[in-house]
Amino acid sequence: MDFVILLLAHWIGDHLMQNKAMLPEAPIKMKWMVAHVLLYGTILSSASLLLFSWQIVLGFVVVNSVLHFLIDMLSSRLLYRLRDRPQVFYVVLGLEQFLHITCLYWTFINADVLAL
Repeated sequence: MDFVILLLAHWIGDHLMQNKAMLPEAPIKMKWMVAHVLLYGTILSSASLLLFSWQIVLGFVVVNSVLHFLIDMLSSRLLYRLRDRPQVFYVVLGLEQFLHITCLYWTFINADVLAL
């Protein structure tokens, strides 16, 4: 059940809280990518405080935010190029979400090691 809380935080931070300016501009303008990842990290930290000590939350959120940034930097540029090819676009989008959730799960099961 604890991981479901993190999945919900991921959905809120990665999709629900993304505004209309971030979506098309993130692949092109670094400021929107940074804003997106900061917002994601803030929401993830709020949810993580329900599960972990603050020392673990710091490491957990930093690692997840960096991984999220790296995945989004690669995938957003590719998705931007594929926006007119829906069959390929959605495969890449699904792979992107798989990578996000895999990273989230890996850090969740190793959270005690991430304490700062």
